[in-house]
Formats: sequence, structure tokens, C-alpha cells
Amino acid sequence: MLKKLCLLFLLVFSFTGNISAQDLDVNGRQKDSSDFIMKMFYEGVDFYANGNEPFWSMEIAMDQYLKFSEFEGLEINLGSVKSEKAMDANILRYSQQTDKGLFTVTVYQEECFNDMSGEKFDYRVTVELNNEGDASYRKFDGCGNYVPDYRLNRTWILKQTREDVVTGTDYTNGPPEITLDVGKGKYRGNGGCNSFFGSLFYEINILRFGKISSTMMSCPDLNQEIQFIRGLEKVVNYKLKDNQLILSNPDETLLIFTDPTLEPLERLDNDFIDNYSLNDIWVLEKINDSFVQEKNYMKGLPVIELNVKDMTVKGSGGCNQISSTFIADSINIKFGPIAATRMACPGNYESDFLTALGIVDTYRIENNRLYLIEDGQTLLILKKVD
Repeated sequence: MLKKLCLLFLLVFSFTGNISAQDLDVNGRQKDSSDFIMKMFYEGVDFYANGNEPFWSMEIAMDQYLKFSEFEGLEINLGSVKSEKAMDANILRYSQQTDKGLFTVTVYQEECFNDMSGEKFDYRVTVELNNEGDASYRKFDGCGNYVPDYRLNRTWILKQTREDVVTGTDYTNGPPEITLDVGKGKYRGNGGCNSFFGSLFYEINILRFGKISSTMMSCPDLNQEIQFIRGLEKVVNYKLKDNQLILSNPDETLLIFTDPTLEPLERLDNDFIDNYSLNDIWVLEKINDSFVQEKNYMKGLPVIELNVKDMTVKGSGGCNQISSTFIADSINIKFGPIAATRMACPGNYESDFLTALGIVDTYRIENNRLYLIEDGQTLLILKKVD
């Protein structure tokens, strides 16, 4: 068993690229899968898979590369590989002749569990080298998932239905809008009168809205809302262009959304990737190894929001609003001078928090918690806000 755990640790370490050993649990698995998936998104990976006995891993970046490796030394690195789709099922096949023989990957949409880690995946994956019956034939079974397109995760406002441009007066409560969460496979929104929600299916360039549940308010423009909902139900494909989300099917463009505040989410450099896991909202849980109590803070527990794109921090110390800048890499962090409003606050709870924040020099993230450390001693523990 110990040998299997060691092999699994080495496999996952090689598979996760620049993820350090502190990001892995005792079984060699990624501690915070959301950070792991986000890193793959920024590195350009569209689909990943792995399997056991022998341990292997695979990454696919559409129109760029397919990389396969297994612990015993077999490595196959291909350029862009086109897929073939089955006519009557969601099955994709990649096949190409290599110097090691015919290499084939088949991806099936069906529930799959890693038999060692217990992790659940949405796709079963079979990798074959050469043809069955050949003396050199090898087969690898495992599981995989698509990496979500996190550029979709925002609130989109309807701009156009087919050829008709939407105006502010077309709907009782303003233009319809929809908020997507691709990683969780969910969406919610408002059709201009009624609220709605449902499940979301995602693959590369594919987006399908599951059964739409809606409130049942009666509105003067209800027919327009019904047409909007019917448009969503017909969506098969998506495309992002400039600040627009274009939803379509093979026959026509159905809906065009916009986000006027949109800043393009791009695949960035390694420094950004290293500290992207900081990019979240964090609420104070412990200070100097003691759990904090909300009753001690005038306006609720201290909370900070870190933005690694412009390296800024804003939030509340529990009484006053605060803002600052910071610098960070994959280990080190340093906050600049912290600006705060000047409301008088009872006790020293806020000042203790701000003092600690100002002197920390390293960090780590584990189990959705941010540990802020000074000279090897953990001063603050903050929990990620869901």
C-alpha cells in the first residue's frame, strides 16, 4: 500500500506541473481542487485525465497539443489532434500514428470514479497504444473532466435576440440577465419579470441549459420573456467575442449577451498562476491561534478581498473599511501600508488584526483557508467565502 501511495504522489506531482508539494495531501492528491483546475485553465489545458495501475496522466489543449505520460516511462507528446465524434452518443475519439505505434484516446460521457482516490469524474477515458491483438498492444483506463471556461462565470445582460436589439423599455424589470457558474454546472437569472434557474452542461465551445425552473408572475411583456426562455432552451454552442457572449445552435444565432464591465480573462504568466489561489474573499477565523467571535467586532468579522490582477486588497477590519496593495509569489506575501476609515471602535480587536496583517511575510492555502505567517508563526487564519 505504501508503494502505491508513493507512486500516486509522484504521478500527481508530475501531472500538476508547477503545483508544489505543500499543495498535496498525504495521499498525493490536490488539496484544493478549485485552485488546481483554475491553474490548468490559465495554463491552457482544456481536458485532463488520469488512471491507476499503471499510473498515467493526460492533458489536452484543443488545437495545440495532447500530452500523455505514465509512471513506467512511456511518454507521447502530440501536436494538435482532431477528434471524431460518435453519431449516437457523446463519445470522442482521438487517433494518430506515432513513432511508438497507433495512439488512440476515447472519451465517454459517463460517471467515473478513480479507484484509488475515490474522486468522481464526469467522463471515462480509454487510452490504447497499437491495435488490440498486436504483441505491443497496451491499454490504459481512467477518468477525466473538462476544464471549465471561467470567462463565462459572470452576469450577462441580454443585448440581442436573433436580429432584434433589446432596449431598456422592452421588459418590465429591465433586460433579461443570466449568471453562469460553469464549474458547478449551474445558472440563474431573470427573464425581465420572473426569476429562473437550472443546471448547465459544458464542454469546449458547447453550452446547454437544463430544464429551466421559473417563478410564475404575470407581466405585461410575458410573451417576450417566454421567447427568451425558449431561446435558451435551444442553445447548443457558445462563443466569446470582445465583451459579448454569443449563444447559438447549428442553424442560427439565438441570443447575444454583453457585460459592459468585462475585462478579458486571459491565460497569464507564471507569477499570476502561482498566486491566483489568493484571488478570493477571505473572512477571519483565527488570530494568534484563537478562534475569533463576531460579537467582538462592531460590524462583523474582519474580511479581505484580494485581487491579484492589480495586486490590491479591500475589505473591513470589523469596524472600519480598509484598503491596501500587496505583492506575492507562490510562498511570500507582503501587504503595503493599510489605509482605513477613522471610526472609533471598541476594544483592540480590529487593531490587532490590522497589525498582524501588516507584518506577515509568507502564506499557504490549504482546505479553503489562507494561513498568513510571520517568521514561521501563523498569525492569521482566514476562511474562503463561498
